[in-house]
Amino acid sequence: MGGAAVAGASASSPAPGVSAALKAAKAPRSELKRSRTVTFRGVKVVRYRQEVGGIPVLGGDVAVIQPAGTSARVVTDRTQATLSAPASPRVSNARAISIAKTATGAGALEAAPQAGLAIDPQNDGALVRRVVLASGKPRRDFEVLVDATNGRVLEQRNLLHYATGRAKLYTPNPVAVNGGYHGLGTGPSADHHDHNTAKLTALRRAVSLPRLSSDSHCLVGKYVKALLGGHHKAVCQQSRNWKHVKRADNRFEALMAYYHVDHIQKYIRSLGFRGKADVHPQRQTVIADAFSDDNSFYSGATRTIKYGSGGVDDAEDGDVVTHEYGHAIQDAQDRGFGTTLAANSLGEGFGDFMSALNTGITRHLPNYKASEYCIFDWDGTSGYGGPGVRPCGRVADGSDGINNVNQANANCGNDEHCYGEVWSHGLIDLMRSLPLDSGGAPPIAVDVLLSQFAYADNEDFTGAVDLLIAADDAIYGNGNPNSGPHDAAICHEMVVKRGILGTVCP
Repeated sequence: MGGAAVAGASASSPAPGVSAALKAAKAPRSELKRSRTVTFRGVKVVRYRQEVGGIPVLGGDVAVIQPAGTSARVVTDRTQATLSAPASPRVSNARAISIAKTATGAGALEAAPQAGLAIDPQNDGALVRRVVLASGKPRRDFEVLVDATNGRVLEQRNLLHYATGRAKLYTPNPVAVNGGYHGLGTGPSADHHDHNTAKLTALRRAVSLPRLSSDSHCLVGKYVKALLGGHHKAVCQQSRNWKHVKRADNRFEALMAYYHVDHIQKYIRSLGFRGKADVHPQRQTVIADAFSDDNSFYSGATRTIKYGSGGVDDAEDGDVVTHEYGHAIQDAQDRGFGTTLAANSLGEGFGDFMSALNTGITRHLPNYKASEYCIFDWDGTSGYGGPGVRPCGRVADGSDGINNVNQANANCGNDEHCYGEVWSHGLIDLMRSLPLDSGGAPPIAVDVLLSQFAYADNEDFTGAVDLLIAADDAIYGNGNPNSGPHDAAICHEMVVKRGILGTVCP
């Protein structure tokens, strides 16, 4: 988190605004172009993007927070102080796309290629064509940086957000409803090859499917559109009554995907994140049983979530459904988020937190705590989580030896899912330990959702903690630094227990 806080104004003068706060940014004010303004409970979050000569700087993000009646302050600053205007490009968008296709082997594109000029400060301020290819074969969202002067490929990476998963309705999944694995078992046999069993049928819960479009008899609603299979079939019923559908019927997974995305989006809106503070204003398209792989992902190129049918069908587990929707939310809050291992780890940790939050707001569940910390309870029954991870796909309680940053550094390698357990562990602990606010909301859920509006594309754990503090100061404090009533708890959880250093915490 860069930039100094603007000092508080005296009672006799108006609080310094956003323009005054931007003087603390590293980049000149003339290079900062406003990209988004969010207002939530009287708190304004304003994002800017650095542009030099009208060309955006990759990762050049600035965010300013201004609580009502108080001084604005810079809370994110990833801009560059000295970048020269680049020379004219010699490589066209079309040529860069062709180069990127060759370099990646991308084929069967699922969306039109995207390309545009950018300045890459990580490569000495090179002028690049940033190309995004939504590849069907191999299944990747490739981001390729092509030098716009000589056509050389400077970097390429996969932007897809995966969950290593397998997965009527289950709320959120049969293990949570059952209160554990007794009678279900673990291992490949637990899935019964997607057949119905008396116990798995009995564990379904009657739910409503609200907000369906009145002009359609299909799973198309206000917040989500659910499709099925590789051909993206619509799931329709004249009566809109699918109570007879059991898990052996593939429509079951589409119903699960619709229900859980709608459920968590409605809850987020109940916290106040709507209108100008909407964390995900678009209707989300989800495709259940989209392919036979044991995986699921959110594609930023197509803005679509696809759930696989390998092992336990992924969309049979509400944890998997909401985890992937977490990636869609972050992408909507900061388009292009996730350009580094640290940022992607925050993304995976937030996705796991969303799974836990979805469990937490589901009523009448036994074995509450175990279900929140066990991510992908049902999807993980085939044992892919690895030794010491119970039958969960992942855990967020440290029982697999990943309790803090030091342990993650020693054991995670380049696995963003593993590093993400540090972040999800901290967030879930705070969700469980902090009392609900006056509106009945978990303060950490409010703080993390607000803070993500200010994330840089390459956010790291230190900056993310600082932004949690800034959000808590703005929402629950008086708007001044270190005024949030939950600051001490956040600092203890994230710095003392999780080992995230270099924050604003004392």
